[in-house]
Amino acid sequence: MAIIEDGLGSGKKAGVNDENRFMVHAITESLEYHTNSIEEKAYHLLFQVTPVAEACFVYVKNDNHADIIIKGIQLRTGGDEIIEVHMHAIGTPLGGTETTPVNCNAGTGNDAQGVFLTGSDITGLTINNPIERFYIKGDAGSKYFNFNQDLIIPPNQSITIHAVTGGIEVDGTLVFFFHSKNI
Repeated sequence: MAIIEDGLGSGKKAGVNDENRFMVHAITESLEYHTNSIEEKAYHLLFQVTPVAEACFVYVKNDNHADIIIKGIQLRTGGDEIIEVHMHAIGTPLGGTETTPVNCNAGTGNDAQGVFLTGSDITGLTINNPIERFYIKGDAGSKYFNFNQDLIIPPNQSITIHAVTGGIEVDGTLVFFFHSKNI
């Protein structure tokens, strides 16, 4: 067995076995749990709007130094609706109401840093093709959608959520956290 010293002068050592693997006793935790319990930077953005057809009804711009990682979204609609998620909106959003995301750790006062708007028709933006599309059966109750690949919104970038049909109430929760790449 080989021994590796930490190189920081603490005298701590790590063992490496004959298969060239570290010998450790480890406790694992999900990145989401760590971000919520230790960093206190996990949030839910709740919304309840009746968007017009082809309208943006949620706008999120990251004003933090860390990335926003969007895990998923919970949706309920009052009728059949198609919901689209777009990234890289260009322009200045007009309309909408500033909405404060709720921190998922009740023991902290950390606020999310960014622009969080909800409304029936947020305009002033040029959008790209959707990155995700959800077909919602109306009055079927709430359904949680996990993004197959977490959506990553770097600093100064944005994400928008749109209703295609419009005129139908949309209730939901956007689930996200902030994460620095240096962990």
